Amino acid sequence: MTLTPPSARPARAARPRRLHRAVVGLAAATLLVAPGCAAGASADAGPTTATAHAGAEVTFGTPFEYADGLLVDVTAPARFTPTAQAEWDRAVPGVLVRVRVSITNGTDAEFRPNTLIATAVSGGQDAVAVLDPGSQIGQTGPDAAVPAGGSVAFPLAFLVQDPADVRLTVEPALGGYEPLVLTVG
Repeated sequence: MTLTPPSARPARAARPRRLHRAVVGLAAATLLVAPGCAAGASADAGPTTATAHAGAEVTFGTPFEYADGLLVDVTAPARFTPTAQAEWDRAVPGVLVRVRVSITNGTDAEFRPNTLIATAVSGGQDAVAVLDPGSQIGQTGPDAAVPAGGSVAFPLAFLVQDPADVRLTVEPALGGYEPLVLTVG
């Protein structure tokens, strides 16, 4: 792309300015009208609230199905040895554990596992997320759509204080699902 300085432009530059003024004027008119339209629409439709599918508290290894058909199953935390590529705050003492998250999409729409959020608490302290590309461990699910009826499984890892006392909270997506809390039986 070549940029031409304003002084080197052809004499026809007046026409684009008129077009620019017309576009700016149309945009300003839209901004003045739009709030009135939105207020009228919301007054007719009533207040809108998004409802989330209820979560639950279950033990690791117990599958949980949300009301829309999204099924989440997480294995119990197991110790693991990271690869040399692993990253975490090594100044924090603890034990490295890995879980496997399996999701079956029983909904009518595709599911994006990279919108999953997982946090853990162990021994009364927040667990530290571990990223280990060598073991294919990320901080969320893969960046690929799972179609309705499809499944995906992926590992997550954490540095915990006590592997026998792990409380993992999973939110399958950025919205629409309340947290699923998993505990050691």
